[in-house]
Amino acid sequence: RRERAVNAAVPRHLPPPSEPPRRVRFPLFERRRLATGLEVFLAPRRAVPTVELALLLPAGAERNPLDRPGLAALTASLVDEGTARRSGPQIAADVERLGGTLSTRADWTAADLAVDLLARDVEVGIELLAEVARQPVFPEAELERLRRQALTELLRRRDQPAILAEEALARGLYPGTAYGELLLGSEAGL
Repeated sequence: RRERAVNAAVPRHLPPPSEPPRRVRFPLFERRRLATGLEVFLAPRRAVPTVELALLLPAGAERNPLDRPGLAALTASLVDEGTARRSGPQIAADVERLGGTLSTRADWTAADLAVDLLARDVEVGIELLAEVARQPVFPEAELERLRRQALTELLRRRDQPAILAEEALARGLYPGTAYGELLLGSEAGL
């Protein structure tokens, strides 16, 4: 009986009160332009002994040729699969040896290459990022593997009504543009 009385006193038709908003303190960014023209943004967090380096490039899917949807995504997934100096497995092993991660991706407006590692290894991270960005070799076997993987993903998506509806909406809203296609691409484009 007592439990029923307590529960009856709770106004179930009203949402519970929220907590007061928390104060968020964003780090101050430092901004510099290097002699090469590269713009650098720095947000130091001295309490954390790691560093994240990210290279943001104007190479997103909106720049895909209309007959090559998926080109930006495929290129971004291939760029770390080998360079003029190292194979993809060597790159992965070197990053792992440093206790870090390397990631590459493309979205609609940009592509980015990022490496996360201990701050003491920042120079190695910069060299690695520069090598991957400037000397990719796009190995044929890896190109074919990633192309097949993308085609398999397109096939998998055919069984998901929500995804099919999203694709149809994009084609209807943005016909004849890169935005009317999937980031992943199309069977014909791949």
